[in-house]
Amino acid sequence: MTFSSLSFLLIFLPAALILYFLIPAGRRYARNITLLVISLVFYSWGEPLFILLICVTLLITYQLSKRIVQKHKPAVILAIALNLLPLIVFKYTDFFISNINLIPNLNIPKTGFPLPIGISFYTFQMLTYLIDLYRGSVKFQKNILYLALYLFLFPQLIAGPIVRYSAIETELEHRNENPELIVAGLRRFITGLSKKILIANQVGYITRSVLSENLTDIGSGLLWIAVLAYTIQIYFDFSGYSDMAIGLGKIFGFSFLENFDNPYLARSITDFWRRWHISMSTFFRDYIYIPLGGSRVKTSRWVLNMLVVWFLTGMWHGPYWNYIIWGLYYAALLIAERLFLEKLLSRVPHLFRHLFTLFFVMTGWLIFIFETDSPALLLELIVKLFSFAKGTVNLRSLSLFAYIPFIPLGAICCLPVKKLIDRIHRDTKDSAAYTAAMNIVSVILFGTCLLFLVADSFNPFIYFRF
Repeated sequence: MTFSSLSFLLIFLPAALILYFLIPAGRRYARNITLLVISLVFYSWGEPLFILLICVTLLITYQLSKRIVQKHKPAVILAIALNLLPLIVFKYTDFFISNINLIPNLNIPKTGFPLPIGISFYTFQMLTYLIDLYRGSVKFQKNILYLALYLFLFPQLIAGPIVRYSAIETELEHRNENPELIVAGLRRFITGLSKKILIANQVGYITRSVLSENLTDIGSGLLWIAVLAYTIQIYFDFSGYSDMAIGLGKIFGFSFLENFDNPYLARSITDFWRRWHISMSTFFRDYIYIPLGGSRVKTSRWVLNMLVVWFLTGMWHGPYWNYIIWGLYYAALLIAERLFLEKLLSRVPHLFRHLFTLFFVMTGWLIFIFETDSPALLLELIVKLFSFAKGTVNLRSLSLFAYIPFIPLGAICCLPVKKLIDRIHRDTKDSAAYTAAMNIVSVILFGTCLLFLVADSFNPFIYFRF
């Protein structure tokens, strides 16, 4: 069940809100247990078996955390290993087998293990608790049900953002749900839903239609259109989900950090990664890059640190070589920026820096799109992108003209629209009228999203497979 499904919007969410807010605000423990049960139902709706695996891991982690708080190093190592084990087994076993099978005369059968939804996200969340507990930056959570609530909290359970325990440690026991926050949360949720349904899904048709064709039939121009569509699709898909998660968290009194900050306005690759999937990039920075020595080391060691971090970043996204190549692609770009490109770019106009960044980001998305273990295919795609080749299929033959207007619409919405709206809010003299207008717009957008959902079944979430 996804946030953008009719079953969630019309059944699950209304029922969850009624059950939760029927409990008096002063009964925090009862509200927390109710929210935990709601979250368990949400996850078991799609993963009834794997919820047992998470619960067993949670129980073991809780017992080990009693030793971790005493600075017992073997306990934290064991706890981290046990949390990573399911991720490695379910996500990467077949990847390792397929690469071992490259050895002549080896043909080890693959396991075919299904991938538990959201395993990368909730694994990383538990790791933040364990590591921060060992560092002493968070307190030991004595109530295992509250620790379970942190792990299973349904707004961010299956596709992030990666919420650190330290961010909601206080709010687990002390938070304030009030009408203003609930309305603001609903508006934020509808904003994210609109991003997903009205933009990401529409340009997603273009990406899916073009890239499902035989590569030899696609010309360079059409491939560029598909890459541009995917550039917009993945941003509005994932930032839309993050908006929905943040909005839901606000409704229940939790303050999740922002996960995107107008990434396509970046003027360098470094700037892009300060703005894109912030919860992931800061996780790798704080828990891997800095412990390795960060940038306070010799240049050769710093380059190695960057390669390690971005190799792992690529691996985190999926058990295919294209993700690893994509990660190393960004490592190379960031290393080049640090060593010489940044100095060169600082001398050119901001518009050129912006276009330079977008060019490499879009090229990176072409590597990212195809889940493949064939570097030859990725090279063929990149060559096709820059070869000015003609193809036998076009927008007319694929019946895609109706979806093309959503590309410029998406491009406009990539601008700092939210900051502009916030500025209007600050400058307006009649805040009540402004709030009423925003609520009316939200209701209209929600109704439009429902109409789109009823009319069409195409509703994928890109980051669910990670």
